[in-house]
Amino acid sequence: MHPSLPLHTVADVIKYARDKKLNYASAGPGGPQHVAAELFSSMAGIQMVHVPYKGEANAITDLLGNQVPLMFSNLPTLLPYIRSGKLRAIAVSSLERASSAPTIPTVSESGLRGFEALTWFGLYAPAGTPPEILHRLEQAVKLASTDTTLREKMTLQGLKVEGSDTPAFKQYMQSEGVKWGKIVSQAGIKPE
Repeated sequence: MHPSLPLHTVADVIKYARDKKLNYASAGPGGPQHVAAELFSSMAGIQMVHVPYKGEANAITDLLGNQVPLMFSNLPTLLPYIRSGKLRAIAVSSLERASSAPTIPTVSESGLRGFEALTWFGLYAPAGTPPEILHRLEQAVKLASTDTTLREKMTLQGLKVEGSDTPAFKQYMQSEGVKWGKIVSQAGIKPE
């Protein structure tokens, strides 16, 4: 959030958006920031105005310049601006506070119970990959995810390392597809 607005909590943002027009930036239509803001709007029962940019850098530039007051973005990207006071963090979108910024509350603990919008990464293989190869890849990922040096570097980036097995990852992807498909449909987001 740009610090020119006197908004400090999720409740402040919701109240402001109910009373006035509130614009938010994203890196482009249908991207993670756009759908996270739409999930927020849906759960809060508010309407915000989407201002799509061609890329995150352009959106952040205008956020810093106060051409647009609000943006959902990955914490590691904005943390230097938050620490310098150029931007104000309202909340993080994970269910747990970020280890890199433990004083920033979560959206869920701030009143929108169950709100979660994460950027996550997974390892995929082509269809038809032999099961023994998939098993070797899964074991390699599990081993890598326990490496202390890797975990420390990822934590410094604001990331949380969580390895899972293939069935758990498939189940997670399916639940995420249902969750985000509903938001995309409700918001009328179309691919460009």
